[in-house]
Amino acid sequence: NSSTLWEDLTCKANKMHLQLKTTITTFSLFLDAFQRIADLATNTKGATRDIGTALTRLILRHKSIEQKLKSFTSSLVDTFIQPLNERIEEWKKSTNTLDKDHAKGLK
Repeated sequence: NSSTLWEDLTCKANKMHLQLKTTITTFSLFLDAFQRIADLATNTKGATRDIGTALTRLILRHKSIEQKLKSFTSSLVDTFIQPLNERIEEWKKSTNTLDKDHAKGLK
């Protein structure tokens, strides 16, 4: 019966993957909007230019976080969800074979 637990884990991991993709998209849109404000401030005169420059540096740091989140999300699918799904199918087949062999042995 452990296969149902593994299937539940992969189901939850898929949901997490979808939520992370949505979060990344939203985060990217937020950073783009914020970048437009920083660009506007940078293209003005006076102290506002310094604020714009500081905002741009902040946005670049957050873009780095966005890239790391994309990398994590991608690796979650490639190295965890897909291999686990493949293994579950193998486990089910081998379990069915063992159950059939066991049933034959009991007769």
